Amino acid sequence: MAYEFTCPSCSEDDHLYGRPVDGVIMLRCGRCRHEWPRDDTPRCATCGGTDLSTVSRSVMAGGRAAVMSVVGRQKVPVCAVCDRGAVEKYIAKGQNLPPGYVTAASQPRA
Repeated sequence: MAYEFTCPSCSEDDHLYGRPVDGVIMLRCGRCRHEWPRDDTPRCATCGGTDLSTVSRSVMAGGRAAVMSVVGRQKVPVCAVCDRGAVEKYIAKGQNLPPGYVTAASQPRA
């Protein structure tokens, strides 16, 4: 999931500064000095949507004679829109996502 911040006033995305104020992080733009509360809503790195959930992805490791084995599970975010195909193919059938599958929610796709 990506947290990208852009000044809502001038669209600056480089010179932004944050400071805690009463339990909220206030962001301030270094260009135009606009200040606003940081939105911590998790968003899909590909589409920016907020309909996310967490599913398991298999973790593999090599053993003797280069035989790969499932050694655990890793929790990863999925987007209901962008990762729908993988969720339907694996999760809906009671399987983990395959090792190495990178979700659209965690890394932008073209």
